[in-house]
Amino acid sequence: MANELSKQTKLDLRYLRMARIWAENSYCKRRQVGALVVKDKMIISDGYNGTPSGFENVCEDNNVTKPYVLHAEANAITKLARSSNNSEGSTLYVTASPC
Repeated sequence: MANELSKQTKLDLRYLRMARIWAENSYCKRRQVGALVVKDKMIISDGYNGTPSGFENVCEDNNVTKPYVLHAEANAITKLARSSNNSEGSTLYVTASPC
């Protein structure tokens, strides 16, 4: 029994898997990153890395990420800030370490 994962750990792993799937929306070739903001077992925001609206969906130039590419976690937080959702007590799941 000691080796069994807690309910919270199982949920954390599930949300990380979902964030990895969400990362597939990214047009970035070098690295696709996804982010989910979860509160009370509900996804209240999401994001993935990519170019800002109005930019061509090309993230890299000679395998170097362009400076204006937005991070997945920044996209998720910005989307959340523009919504009516309260982030207090929420958890941010990101498929890569935030910079």
